[in-house]
Amino acid sequence: MVSTLDGKATLGGDRPNASGIGSETDQKLMRRLQEVADGILIGAGTLRAGNIIYPIGPVRAVISASCDLPLENRFFRDDPERLRIFTVSGCGNLKLNRYRVYDLAPGPQNRLDMRQVLAILREREGVRRLLVEGGAQLNFELLSRDALDELFLTIAPKLVGGQDRPTVIGGAGLDPGSYRQMRLISIYRNGSEIYLRYRRKDR
Repeated sequence: MVSTLDGKATLGGDRPNASGIGSETDQKLMRRLQEVADGILIGAGTLRAGNIIYPIGPVRAVISASCDLPLENRFFRDDPERLRIFTVSGCGNLKLNRYRVYDLAPGPQNRLDMRQVLAILREREGVRRLLVEGGAQLNFELLSRDALDELFLTIAPKLVGGQDRPTVIGGAGLDPGSYRQMRLISIYRNGSEIYLRYRRKDR
């Protein structure tokens, strides 16, 4: 994930997204993470916000409760055989027939059960190292289910303000006493941009 200095994970505009927050070096580091992952998972909202390009090879998965998916995005055009869609709505869209769709039973508030998603990716798709690229709600779903092991965070030297812009992890928040403790694994500086890697202290 990438964040501004004041903690915002997106910039403003009609379709807020993280594009433009991080530098070219940040993008290169992201590509390096993608290349060593067995699978990549992203939320539909984050995907709708930008034309995201992925390397050929890893399983690429998107989660969506509504199936409001930007099928024109390169995410769907490049290597469609490796694309997986997780939904709770049935996705009665003929355009999705070329993809493998997992229609799961809804969890609380009609959300996807992330335990099911992770189990399928591991047991059926052979994913052992999963890279998650947001957004903030998906990150919280994983955090609240103890499924977040590490966090790669780029701090960009930008200030944007705004109370309604999401942070790296959103959602309802954890209850007091349930906070996850992290330990710093590495830190790298390039100019005024900082790249941090954290791991759960109990893992």
